[in-house]
Amino acid sequence: MASIILDVSSKLGEYMLKGWVLTDETCHNEKCHVPLLRSPKGQNPEVYFCANCDEEPMKVASGSGSRTAPPRSGQASPPPRQSSPSEALSISSPELQSRSSTPDTDIPSSLNSPTFVPPPPSAETLRRRQQSDAAAAEIGSRLLKGWAMLADECPNPSCFGIPLVRRPQTEADRGQNEKKECVVCGIMYIDEGHGLVASGSNANALAMDFPTHGDSDIGSTSQSDAKQTQRASSINQESPETLPTSVALQSRSSFASLDSAATSLDITLQSLSKKLSNQSKNPDEMDLMSIGNTVDGIEKVLSTMERLQKLRSSSGP
Repeated sequence: MASIILDVSSKLGEYMLKGWVLTDETCHNEKCHVPLLRSPKGQNPEVYFCANCDEEPMKVASGSGSRTAPPRSGQASPPPRQSSPSEALSISSPELQSRSSTPDTDIPSSLNSPTFVPPPPSAETLRRRQQSDAAAAEIGSRLLKGWAMLADECPNPSCFGIPLVRRPQTEADRGQNEKKECVVCGIMYIDEGHGLVASGSNANALAMDFPTHGDSDIGSTSQSDAKQTQRASSINQESPETLPTSVALQSRSSFASLDSAATSLDITLQSLSKKLSNQSKNPDEMDLMSIGNTVDGIEKVLSTMERLQKLRSSSGP
């Protein structure tokens, strides 16, 4: 049935392009409701043609199934009028008729309310932003060296939502109470079950200085940091049994960690180089922004590899 409808529609379109006119009269056959086509204007005799029931119009005009008048009795045929193909298609396909579009919304040339201007950031806000940017850069550098970023945040009140990091683990570290470090204040923490406890021996190992705005801010911040460091150091001191073990494990795993970081950086550099090669194969489809991002990544990896090499040289043979 679907193929028949497609054939009839194709046939109607074909003859309307030849000048035949689609009328509002349907075929006289009971099971056929296809509208009749009328011969082009100026053709004598005037022929009505059903694209479904009749054969070619020339045979209809010659007398085989001739329809020289509309089949419905008592109805006058509409006056002959030449219709364009586009008009005929719009009649035969009502669903193709476009709907009325929504009128354009009037936009006032000037706003009724004044433009909101955010207040300038305070000195504390600027300090937090600077601290966050510096912490993000340091964490990214350590991630390239094999460190892991943890879900715990530094409990130091002077650190604002800084996630703790953990150095690469080796087989000797399995089962040990891992130490978590803050890249801002440099305090090492141990999870004692009821919460994080500061490790006093490494409280100032990797301290980072962040400039603030104004002399009063510098003085208050320095005093606050000193109090926090002293309080964190007095919370818990490592036992004599834990300290030698921790130092020994750290010395044994330092070279293994550096080798692991160097391997990871080498794999990353190879991956970025292959990506850059694929991006540059077709000059017509090159994405300059993607290529620039890849080149930036390669530069960062090379810079980190250079720093790692210096660190390995200074650590020993």
